[in-house]
Amino acid sequence: MTEPPALDDWAPWQPGELAQRLRPFRSPWWIAGGWAIDLFLGEQTREHADIEFAVAREQFAAIRSLLDGLSFCGAVDGAVYPLPPGSPPADRFRQIWGYEPGLCSWRTDVFLEDVDGPLWRSHRDPRVASPVEQVYARTPEGIPFLRPELALFYKAKHRRPKDEADFAAAAPRLDDVARARLIGWLRLVHDGHEWLERLA
Repeated sequence: MTEPPALDDWAPWQPGELAQRLRPFRSPWWIAGGWAIDLFLGEQTREHADIEFAVAREQFAAIRSLLDGLSFCGAVDGAVYPLPPGSPPADRFRQIWGYEPGLCSWRTDVFLEDVDGPLWRSHRDPRVASPVEQVYARTPEGIPFLRPELALFYKAKHRRPKDEADFAAAAPRLDDVARARLIGWLRLVHDGHEWLERLA
């Protein structure tokens, strides 16, 4: 296994490239993070340093087989730890970064999700739960993405400039159901959050 790239050395796939590579995968997966917001909006509104997608933890071996040109590392607390071929990720790893050895740049970030049968639960707070089929939507081209209310729920914790930009772009476009879901989750986990006033 080659030495992993520097943490900021990214050459991420575009959503369409990632979807093409995962086309044979039949279990649920979805693009997350800032790209999920832009896929919801139908246009790229800002630059994205990486690309993240989510899958049930127990499905990681199948993802690894599909992306067999990549080497993988568990990512936690600002460091990466190589995953030997065939080795399942330790429970402490929720994020698995994949890099292309020949390019020596990170290509994608895999989120390992808590999925129990038909039910998904957030790693942030297990009270935030949903049937898996209600966690993601699809673009007209069929690319699955995390629903915007969930993407914004995750972004509410840190409120970095990019998170604020994503909220400003996506919040006005939420339908009544999505808005109510986001308000409920923010009250549950981040009560008093500034976004609540802006969603009212």
